[in-house]
This record gives sequence, C-alpha cells and structure tokens, in this order.
Amino acid sequence: MKKMSFEQRANIKFCFKLGKTFTETFNMMKEVYGVDCLSRARVHKWFKRFQEGREDIKDDDHPGPANTVVTETNIERVREFIKNEPDASLRHMEVELNMSKNSIQRILTDHLHMRTKRSLKRPNGESVQICQVKAEKMSNTIRETNTEMEQTKPAVNH
Repeated sequence: MKKMSFEQRANIKFCFKLGKTFTETFNMMKEVYGVDCLSRARVHKWFKRFQEGREDIKDDDHPGPANTVVTETNIERVREFIKNEPDASLRHMEVELNMSKNSIQRILTDHLHMRTKRSLKRPNGESVQICQVKAEKMSNTIRETNTEMEQTKPAVNH
C-alpha cells in the first residue's frame, strides 16, 4: 500500500498542476483506484499541501514505532503476553513486543475480542479464560447453525 500511496500522491500533484479542482481530482482518483483509492480526507490534505506550495510528494516522517501488520504470529504473541502478564499496560506491551499501540489495540479488540485494556486487569489471567469461554460458545453456535442448515437443506435430485 505504501507504493500505491506514493503513486496516488504523485497523481494528486499532477491533477493540481493541470488546474483540476479538488472534486475533479478526487473523482478521477476514485475512478482509477477504486477501493484502493486514498480516503477523501487524505486526498484533500495532499491537494491542499500542493495548493500551499509543497513540491515534495514523500510522506512526512512519523514519530514512534512503525505500524505493525496484524498477523497470526503477532496475534499469538499478544495472546501469550497477556496470559503471562495480564496487568501489563499498553505502553509496556508496545515496548516488550516492539509493536505499535494501535496494532496491539486492534489485536485485542478485533481478534481477541477484548473490549478494552481494562478487561485485561483481572486476577489470575481470568480475562484469557473469559475469552476462551466466549470463543468456545461462538464455535458451538456456529456448529449448531451449520448442523441446522444441513438438516434443512433440500435434497438435490439429478
């Protein structure tokens, strides 16, 4: 995605240099890139930068650790870390796992189904047990639904 963002910034600059309006530029970007198009806000931000005289299309440096891709390996690393240190702060996890806080929060909420960091602060790894119970219930519900669907599925005659 980084390469595509760079390419899109170059195209935003190109449209600006051609005298296109922001709206025209954004509409062309959507047409060319479809779902991979930068957001309206980001296209506007870059268009405005070029209006203000910016020439460079390289992104600005951002402080802090680089964004970490959410992978199965990283999900497992966070799961194990929580199991061993349930009272750890996000900052501590960020340092120990060498991952961004955003990635850790995304893993906690989207993949481990924990609502907030506070849900980790339970004695004896209780939150991990709660997640395991929820995951088991979810699996059972899915299994039951699949069984019901198989039973109600009409027979196909050939």
